[in-house]
Amino acid sequence: MFVFAVILLLIAVTIGIVSRFAHPLTENQRRDERFDIRKWSGISSAALVGLAALITVLNCWVIVPNGSVGVPVVFGDVQHTYIPAGLRLKAPWMDVTMMNVQTQTYTMSSTPAEGKVQGDDAIQIMTKDQLVIPIDVSIPHRLSPELAWWVLKNIGQDYENVVIRPSAQTGVREGFARFNFDELNDKNREVISAAMYEMTMARIQSYLADYPNFKGHPFIVAQVMMRHVEPPAKVKIAIEDKQEAEQQMKKMFFTVQRESLEAKRKAVEAQGIAEFQRIVTAGISEPLLKWKGIEATEKLAASPNSKVVIIGGGRDGLPIILNGDSK
Repeated sequence: MFVFAVILLLIAVTIGIVSRFAHPLTENQRRDERFDIRKWSGISSAALVGLAALITVLNCWVIVPNGSVGVPVVFGDVQHTYIPAGLRLKAPWMDVTMMNVQTQTYTMSSTPAEGKVQGDDAIQIMTKDQLVIPIDVSIPHRLSPELAWWVLKNIGQDYENVVIRPSAQTGVREGFARFNFDELNDKNREVISAAMYEMTMARIQSYLADYPNFKGHPFIVAQVMMRHVEPPAKVKIAIEDKQEAEQQMKKMFFTVQRESLEAKRKAVEAQGIAEFQRIVTAGISEPLLKWKGIEATEKLAASPNSKVVIIGGGRDGLPIILNGDSK
């Protein structure tokens, strides 16, 4: 806009100079206002000067939105400073490039509509036991406001694809290479995430090391989050078979344990019955049995049913009871 204002000003000056040295008008042309070149050139020059002045004044202000900082650029040269959010005064010849300093999340996922790269963008990793599997990750990060000018000057506004993405891809692969597939579970999720974060930050620092005179941390990475691990079909089937076998083993163990407890219960029960029989047998004598027989005979003899009782006709001298109704 400032260049446009300068062009307008130059046009106005040119018109003024041309009109000043224009060929003198005749008497008839001076009477006709349509041919008064000096008059119209003066009006045109004033209008152009006024428009140029307005553009220049407007170009002295810039609005930096919240969540961003403005990096001043003077004739293509990035200045080593930044402009905070708000309505700010600046030099009219200064351009301002907006840089986002809010926390952003870069996602690499197998879901086609998720992440900045369309299609399957999951990271293919190789575990310690040489198993290749895809993994979805998310990397929350933000730009340091104080070093936004350095990023713009040396990397550009597309720093996510230049630095964040390749560093995370390499760091995630190197972090996962420390673990076997069986260790990739919720129990070790924090340990794995810490390993991915460590290696990702190491890759970012390795990239910045190409600038030996630079000191600082322009990229602030919060963490590297493991979102989803999808094992290959064969491995998934093997895992399901293993889980099913483990369930069968647990069921068999439970059955054996239950039968063992049942056998112990029956052994205790049999032991109790045997002990009861031993105690009862030890207390039974022949005179007692005869006495119990006599008591039973007396009770039966007193009953209203018809019967024949033979005293002393039984074994060991016990009575014999014959049913009177029998034929």
